[in-house]
Amino acid sequence: MPQADLFAFKASCLTMISGSCLCGQVKYQVEAGLSDASLCHCSLCRRASGAAFGAYASVPGSIFSWSQGESLLRQYPVSDLLQKWFCSKCGSTLLTRHQNWPEEVYLSLGNIDGDVEVHLEYHQFVDSKARWDNIHDDLPQFPAFPEED
Repeated sequence: MPQADLFAFKASCLTMISGSCLCGQVKYQVEAGLSDASLCHCSLCRRASGAAFGAYASVPGSIFSWSQGESLLRQYPVSDLLQKWFCSKCGSTLLTRHQNWPEEVYLSLGNIDGDVEVHLEYHQFVDSKARWDNIHDDLPQFPAFPEED
């Protein structure tokens, strides 16, 4: 196969995922599939999402890019290890960065455009979930980060 055709074939095999905030002024794109999809039940993710848990998936930072509205982004240091990135106009949390895994970007699944196939892998921080949060699936559950168990 000629080099140009091979390049075109590889490019056509890439999965393009896009996402945006609630007001649509901040947008991003990722040139690959999602991995490490999880539900985090810690109090910080509950507050940031306004729900029983935060839903995230990981992508390498090297394939993530902002496609619109980067000047509207703000960062919030949730803890010494975590930073949340959100839209300054509508408040949507778009991603999380963790200092222990600086090469990864953790996308908020609720901001992904369209109906992207995601397979949740586990629940984390279930020891700090809200009492009213009942887990009704068979996914593995971890008291904290899976890597710490």
